[in-house]
Amino acid sequence: PVSGAYLYPDSLGVGLLIDYEMGGDALNDGSAGLQLQAWACWAEPSGDVVIKPLASAADPVLLFNASGITELSFAFDRNMRVSVAYTVGGVVKLRWYDSAVPGYVTTDFPGIRNPRLSHDDKRDSFSSQSDVIFAYLSGTELRWREQRDRYDTEYVWATGILPSLRL
Repeated sequence: PVSGAYLYPDSLGVGLLIDYEMGGDALNDGSAGLQLQAWACWAEPSGDVVIKPLASAADPVLLFNASGITELSFAFDRNMRVSVAYTVGGVVKLRWYDSAVPGYVTTDFPGIRNPRLSHDDKRDSFSSQSDVIFAYLSGTELRWREQRDRYDTEYVWATGILPSLRL
């Protein structure tokens, strides 16, 4: 293996209640692509989940409120709509934009742990093939789902994962 440093903003690290992701110019506007600026999304002690560009002096934008969040991860889709995976009371929830509704929905995923979201390839040249990936641990397996399947289909990525491991 060849080891190396994470790219910015992933190099900032991930806390349980804050996550960083590259994105575009503004929420719900993907016209500038997904590699323009770094964004932060976090859960406040009040349960407010907020987001803002890291370099912006503007106030954070409220996405939703969910009391008791213990873990959070987020990603943007190609249209700069925010997906947020979070844990409340030991249950993983995914708030995402469902174009079939159309609108934001929250889907519960009981029995899993340590949710993580990422847009798999933010380059404009891969826009038709890229997707938001929802990865998590279940038992001793690393599993994932993708937005193009509306997160309905579960795939196994790896087996034999130690139960104490975190993504």
